[in-house]
Amino acid sequence: MPSSHHNPDIFFVRLRFKLAWCFGMQLTYDFDLFSLIPNTVQAEFQSEFNELGISAIMSEQVALFRDERTAAALKCADETVRQLFRDAGFGLNVYSSGAPPGRYFERDELGRTQRLTKLMSLTMERRDALKAVKWGDFSYGDFLEYNAAVEPIDEVEVNALLVAAHKKHRRRKRRIKVGFFCGIGLIAYSASNLIN
Repeated sequence: MPSSHHNPDIFFVRLRFKLAWCFGMQLTYDFDLFSLIPNTVQAEFQSEFNELGISAIMSEQVALFRDERTAAALKCADETVRQLFRDAGFGLNVYSSGAPPGRYFERDELGRTQRLTKLMSLTMERRDALKAVKWGDFSYGDFLEYNAAVEPIDEVEVNALLVAAHKKHRRRKRRIKVGFFCGIGLIAYSASNLIN
């Protein structure tokens, strides 16, 4: 997938959504896949799940929006809309994998594609029923446009970004402490000059 830095269309779509979100004017449509059974448990008990014939159920994932406002907007839409998303593999709760806005973990690419494809297929099948429903603040067009512009990110890359942000925070904190103590020293020096 081309990087948004090289594709001006994707760059401007992402910029528009970020600016609108900053000013509280638009919902963010990032979503992540949430495993119903944690991956560590699945790996540990995979052979037992296979023996019982329930490995497919145990590996189930649901797509959940990261933003509470987006999930709330979907909850306020008509039942027909909510059912459309549930049938496509979306839930109405909130979850964040830790991926930055406009990005998702590479490991989720297949699951995301499957849910988006299913959603669009169901939308086409139910288009007549969906014409008369109320979507509320949830915009299906914005949802599709936003998710067409998101890009995968490697977890190693996210961890590197988090480490860099932590180092930057520590440096800033250190500068604040140095500035504070310099200010205290200057006040003490000025006070001692006033007394003498």
